[in-house]
Amino acid sequence: MQDSQKLNRSQAREARQKVEDYWQKKLVEAQASIRNAFKEFDRGKLDAFDVDEIIVKYLKRSKDIDSSLNIYRWSNENMPKILKMIQEEEKGNP
Repeated sequence: MQDSQKLNRSQAREARQKVEDYWQKKLVEAQASIRNAFKEFDRGKLDAFDVDEIIVKYLKRSKDIDSSLNIYRWSNENMPKILKMIQEEEKGNP
């Protein structure tokens, strides 16, 4: 799919689902650090300041994820660009 190619309704729906799945995957990965931080806090290995620092880092990462996907807006015309960005990142070429 080329960047300039327009999507029909079915393709657009499929593309949006791929983007939503990717977005959720990235958020779950980022949230793992928070889950682990609370486990370590409960074990007494981290204090409240350590947990807070991890949460702040998560919030920045979450904002970065949102920004990278929303830069193009979610219009049908921009879906090919977003999908290409996702494919490149998954290949290891951010």
